[in-house]
Amino acid sequence: MRTDKRITIFAGHNGSGKTQLTVNLALELSADIHRKVIAVDMDTVKPYFRTCDFREDFKQAGVRLIAPELANSSVDLPTLPGELRAVFDTPDARCILDVGGDDAGAIALGQYAREIRDAGYDLLLVANPYRYLTREPEDALLVLRDIEDVSQLRFTGIVHNPNLGAETTAQTVADAVPYAKALSAASGLPIVATAYPRTVTPDPTSIIGQAWPIDIYLRRDWVIYDI
Repeated sequence: MRTDKRITIFAGHNGSGKTQLTVNLALELSADIHRKVIAVDMDTVKPYFRTCDFREDFKQAGVRLIAPELANSSVDLPTLPGELRAVFDTPDARCILDVGGDDAGAIALGQYAREIRDAGYDLLLVANPYRYLTREPEDALLVLRDIEDVSQLRFTGIVHNPNLGAETTAQTVADAVPYAKALSAASGLPIVATAYPRTVTPDPTSIIGQAWPIDIYLRRDWVIYDI
């Protein structure tokens, strides 16, 4: 996905696909040898799917990963590390932030709202109509407003990420178009990209904004399946 802001933030409801998009964008940007890339896992609660699960992938690609201290441990309340300052103290780096889908993640984001605004940012809502808590555009809009209120930042766009995991098809993407258009109209935000698994070839008419084929990364302790 093309983005020209120094800081790109993916936020949305749990399970919407924020981490997949964070991993993909970080690795895409790192393919440009002239870029420094920093990926930040701002999920401060115990999630099911974490950016920090892909530490080795990032290391091999030269992406610096900043994750909560004690992440992936048995400690219930990990804290954001002091090295998060690197996001603001490394002006030549492109930074991608994966914000947790609960209030804790947005609160953590709000602690740095002024500096994020000064650096220049895109705050992108990751919208997946197939998640059971955001099946209606109105549900996603409520999530959007809650994150804005807590983070003290305003969303700049939406990444439409219609997926059903291994069952995602071109029809899955096409069927979600009305949802995406309704959410865009209700929020007043543009759809900047439609993300879909690289193994799927959607009809061009079902793509809103940039077409963003992504790779699907799974935790190494999960069973890997073909999609």
